[in-house]
Amino acid sequence: LQAVRDLPRPKIALLGFTYKAGVDDTRAAPSLELLERLKANPNVEVAVYDPHVKTSFQGELSDFETAFRGADCALLMVDHPEFRYLNPKQLASLMRTR
Repeated sequence: LQAVRDLPRPKIALLGFTYKAGVDDTRAAPSLELLERLKANPNVEVAVYDPHVKTSFQGELSDFETAFRGADCALLMVDHPEFRYLNPKQLASLMRTR
C-alpha cells in the first residue's frame, strides 16, 4: 500500500490468483492473504484477473481490461504463461497511474 498511499481511493490490479502458474487451483494461493489485507482497507479498490480461474471465489473476478482500467498499481502474483506477453505501453494506456 505504500506505493499508492497518497492517492485518493487507489485501485490495485492483482494478476494471478492460483497457487502456481498454469493451474486453476486457488487453494493455498499466496494471493488469498494479500487480497484479504487489501480488502480490509475500505479506501482501496481491488480487481483480480486470472485467465485460469473460471469460478468465483471470495469476490468477483474481473476480466483483463476491467482489472487494468483505472488501476494505479498492478501486482503480478502468478507467473502464468499468458502474462509473459503483456505489453507495458498498452497497459499503461488503461491505467490511471503508471
